Amino acid sequence: MTTVTLNTLQNTLPLFFMYVLRNNLTDPLTSRDNPFVYKDAPESDQDEFPFVIVEYEGGENDLPTLDGTLFIQKTNTFIVRIISKGTSSIQRRDVLADEVVSILQNPSSDASDGDTIKRINFVLKYMKLYIF
Repeated sequence: MTTVTLNTLQNTLPLFFMYVLRNNLTDPLTSRDNPFVYKDAPESDQDEFPFVIVEYEGGENDLPTLDGTLFIQKTNTFIVRIISKGTSSIQRRDVLADEVVSILQNPSSDASDGDTIKRINFVLKYMKLYIF
């Protein structure tokens, strides 16, 4: 289970969504041994396309809590990048893009540990999907 708190939001929330996408996305390359969804750009040269990157861009604070120390996050912005190369990869990329939208809009989508989008009270209001 991924525990998301205000102090760990920047790291744990994209990690949670990475696991949700890994658990629910169909890898278009059935022969691939490694995961194809990352929390950041892969460290090594990625030669298997397409692949997906989930990044946390930031959040907008609303009002401080009663004790004045914490802020309630109203909006958090994520970037989902689908990177592709070559004609056949681009076709697979478009299928992945549709799947990503469907998965993130479904409150029942879960990470491999069974934690769901609904449990963390996430509601997708707007999505920016970068396709390369």
